[in-house]
Amino acid sequence: EARRYFPRRDHLKITGNPVRAYILAGEREPALREFHLDPARPTLFVFGGSLGAKRINGAAVDALRRLKGRVDVQCILQTGRDEYESVKQTVEKEELPATVLPFVKKMHLAYAAADLVVCRAGAMTLAEIAVCGRPSILVPYPFAAHDHQRVNAANLADRGAAVVIEDGELTGERLAQEIARLLSDRTTLSRMSANARLFARPDAAARLATSLVSWAEGNAGGAAVEEPAVEERN
Repeated sequence: EARRYFPRRDHLKITGNPVRAYILAGEREPALREFHLDPARPTLFVFGGSLGAKRINGAAVDALRRLKGRVDVQCILQTGRDEYESVKQTVEKEELPATVLPFVKKMHLAYAAADLVVCRAGAMTLAEIAVCGRPSILVPYPFAAHDHQRVNAANLADRGAAVVIEDGELTGERLAQEIARLLSDRTTLSRMSANARLFARPDAAARLATSLVSWAEGNAGGAAVEEPAVEERN
């Protein structure tokens, strides 16, 4: 989709975003134990990036409140540090089915535990959920440069791998409706998962490395590329 922005296109190569190898190392059973979750219940993973997202936190808590006793679901809710205490207190007071964390250090396990992900639509986040094959509800950040998160989200939604809720339309009621609809339809979730994997490029790092080596050898006249000298320091 980005090709049209380049005046010269014959040299372009699509590699995809490199994803850390350990992201694919998670296994479901250890993941469920890590987050103190019930293996018999479907799991929702909600996060708003490393700093959290206030609108997503609020909508997620309200959605869990609406789903409680109606839809069998449990949640990993990453809030960011600023809202961690207030969200945790609300979850505990209302006995909502969520493990609340300020920051997720073991993302590979969170993805492994998740049946459905709710998150923003940054490029690296989408690369990770795609390579893990996770169905998602995406809430694009509306103030991203050139509104690029909306374009990112559309890439997955158009391929049947995600559902998009615009930030201005995000409410607990709307989120609860989408969660309930998707978790009640395992066929749709499986199809979304397969479509996400079709979008993924798990060999992106290898493609980048191959292209760089090829470029370097070409610019060196086919000779091996020497490593730059490193100055020793005491």
